[in-house]
Amino acid sequence: MDTNPATAYWHLGSDPKYWLAKGDADWDEMKALFRLAVAGTDPLRIEPAWKLYPVKLMSGHRGADKEFSGARFDTDRPAGEGGSIEQYFSRRAVEKLGSLLSDHGELLPVKSRMGEFFFFNSLRWVEGLIDLTRTRSEPSKMGPPPARYFPGQLYFEPAQKELPPIFRLQEVPISPLYVNGAFKRAVESAKPKLKGFRFYEVVPGVGYL
Repeated sequence: MDTNPATAYWHLGSDPKYWLAKGDADWDEMKALFRLAVAGTDPLRIEPAWKLYPVKLMSGHRGADKEFSGARFDTDRPAGEGGSIEQYFSRRAVEKLGSLLSDHGELLPVKSRMGEFFFFNSLRWVEGLIDLTRTRSEPSKMGPPPARYFPGQLYFEPAQKELPPIFRLQEVPISPLYVNGAFKRAVESAKPKLKGFRFYEVVPGVGYL
């Protein structure tokens, strides 16, 4: 039975049916900001350089060129075109989760004709959850030393203390988002239900791609 202890943590996944694609004119500018946010050794605020970038809500597998054209969509957690570096939440998710999101990162609005979404830039990075003796790494091309790139499986360590509600990995800031039990419970207990969230429990000692 899942008791959600304070030291348990989950990889936070997104909705496989919907994803946000950037407008062609803004791709280079947005990509530069995304890379800037995770290129260093510490979190970086990008809100001062942010503007209301247009995005398109797409349906189908990520990479498919099919813009959603229905009257209603059914997700609060669309995927991002650029993979794990891009993390989005709906207006409803932001309102329901409140400080669990706003106290731990920047919520930066994007422009969509299908509703309000926010890019989430995590400002909480947690160190010590990667088993560096088993996880292969190389110098990163995204940032100066000591930034590292992890081309293979990630092996995790047990958390030694209570974790923040939502965070990235200090050693691998380009990784997906991770969340603690309080965040998971808040999503699962929200009324009306928040849709599109996926939780994958991290088991220490197991390799993950």
